[in-house]
Amino acid sequence: MMHLSWTTSEWLSLSEIERLQLDVFGVYIIWHGGSAPRVIYIGHGNIAQRLKAHGDDPVILAYRVYGELLVTWAGVPVEKIDGVEKYLRSRWPELIRDELLDVAPIVVNVPVLTGAP
Repeated sequence: MMHLSWTTSEWLSLSEIERLQLDVFGVYIIWHGGSAPRVIYIGHGNIAQRLKAHGDDPVILAYRVYGELLVTWAGVPVEKIDGVEKYLRSRWPELIRDELLDVAPIVVNVPVLTGAP
């Protein structure tokens, strides 16, 4: 199992991402809180750029009606990104799902997403 350092000491709201000064490439998870939390999207790339783009995406923002939109991420070596993302997608059924990657999953430790299945 590959160990990732997730940003879980303080959950960040997707709306707070604009103020982040990150230079991290890796994987991220967006989910909504509320009475029935769910994972909205799992992705990868330049964390700051990708999350800022999602913060302007009306499809993702529509899920705010269910609870606050929260994010976590972890740095991942570029050559392992796709496998890690595939494993994360096998753990949580996303509400917005891209095509499944044609790679072997790489097992990693996963964060505890407040209230998410």
